[in-house]
Amino acid sequence: MTVLEARRVTLAEFEVMTEAHMLRRVDNQFDIHLQAWANAQAQATDKRGRAYFKTFDKFFDYEKMLKKVKGEDEVFEINKINTDFYKKLSEINKK
Repeated sequence: MTVLEARRVTLAEFEVMTEAHMLRRVDNQFDIHLQAWANAQAQATDKRGRAYFKTFDKFFDYEKMLKKVKGEDEVFEINKINTDFYKKLSEINKK
């Protein structure tokens, strides 16, 4: 944005730009926390101390996700959680 453009910004436009900036920051914080969570999941172990995920594909199936996004597979739902897996993982982490 040039100085001239900045001078022509109305208060309403400035408020919208400020809110957009803050929303981008929240999204960035979400990404950081999601990465931390994924790191913890990747390091998860079973009761015997063995890695829960033997390969990266067991942790994240890239091809399957691409098919879901393209509509070639079942409907893609970001918030859909495999509750059985997380219940088991929660039990393991409690011990």
